[in-house]
Amino acid sequence: MFDTLKFARTLRDGGQFTPEQSERLSDALSEAMSGEMASRNDLEAAGSKLERKIDGLRDELAAVEAKLERKIDDLRGDLAAVEAKLDRKIDDLRGDLAAVEAKLDRKTDDLRDDLDRNTKDLRADLRNEIRGMEAKFEAAKADTLKWIVGIIGF
Repeated sequence: MFDTLKFARTLRDGGQFTPEQSERLSDALSEAMSGEMASRNDLEAAGSKLERKIDGLRDELAAVEAKLERKIDDLRGDLAAVEAKLDRKIDDLRGDLAAVEAKLDRKTDDLRDDLDRNTKDLRADLRNEIRGMEAKFEAAKADTLKWIVGIIGF
């Protein structure tokens, strides 16, 4: 509590203020302090109220944090499931790719075999054709010789 009389006497006795100035200053200060100033009890009550609000906010924060942790764990589980599914799909695709490669290898081998067979057949046909032409050539040559000999008269 503020002692206005003591304050006014201190100002007046110090010789710096008149008795009237000392009383007016003391009254003004007392009025300003009584209406606007909080007591120790007011401050303690406000501090307790703030501590309760802070504790409530801490509890809310802990609940939100726990909720976020659960969601993160759920998302990690979902991500692991998606990764496993993708791994299976990749393995399936690798298997499909290997099957396609094997099929292409077989087809390539079959085409090579067909090409080799056709090449051999073509070579045989060409040899036969060449032999036939050689025989015709020899026959034509023999006929030409006979004709020349017949003309010359041997």
